[in-house]
Amino acid sequence: MGVLGWGLDSEPEQLWGANPRWASPPASEDPMDMPEVQSARDQGYELAPQDPTWVFLPALWPESDRIWIPDTRVRYRQVRCQGGLSQTFPWPAVQYFREEAYMNELLADCGVPPRPAGRLWLLRPPSGCSTLSAPLRPIVESAEEAGIRVVPGRAYFEHVHDALDGVFPVKP
Repeated sequence: MGVLGWGLDSEPEQLWGANPRWASPPASEDPMDMPEVQSARDQGYELAPQDPTWVFLPALWPESDRIWIPDTRVRYRQVRCQGGLSQTFPWPAVQYFREEAYMNELLADCGVPPRPAGRLWLLRPPSGCSTLSAPLRPIVESAEEAGIRVVPGRAYFEHVHDALDGVFPVKP
């Protein structure tokens, strides 16, 4: 498997059929609604798990089997007003920073450097696997069998790192 890293100098993937950079952000918060994600799926990639349990996964994935695109989504929150009415507002910038800081705290607990902000990661399943869940499910099961808590932390990170070494063939 490759060296741990975020590919800080790597450029975003230019996906055929995706909206140009100047296009307006998607109306949906769901990354699956982004044309870039749909195009990447057509090319055999899957959106990296968004669950904090897998926050480090793109850094462990071989560079040859991962890409990233800018995260142009606008996220919203519901605010309840007096009288029970609610209104929808875009997240303020500070909320994005808090979310990213939280994820970077989880990465620090794993001994992984902070991730670059504003990226959506897409991973190609390993050879012989039709989905990302195919190799990840057994990794979670083996962690549980070994008594390792399936939460971001050093023990779980090391377990996943070692397990992925067995999933990806070593390239000469």
